[in-house]
Amino acid sequence: MVTLEFTRERAAASFRSEMPTLTENEKRILDTLRLHPDYTLTKIASLSGMSRSYVGKTVSKMKKMGLVERIGSNKSGSWAVKDRIDRKR
Repeated sequence: MVTLEFTRERAAASFRSEMPTLTENEKRILDTLRLHPDYTLTKIASLSGMSRSYVGKTVSKMKKMGLVERIGSNKSGSWAVKDRIDRKR
């Protein structure tokens, strides 16, 4: 059996500085939100050929990662893509 020791501070610091790995589809969705913050998830899905449920789940994942935020209402709001990650706990 092998035991590895990690210092909590060092691991936490490297975790915060790393950008999460996104798939090509996730990158496409993120780029679309950045270029067209007023687009709805349904519009992104129809333009990209991805399903509405996939786009919704992906954006939800990105919101939890702190990459995007919805500003305003679902009907008349817009998307804000963040430059840095704000991790939600």
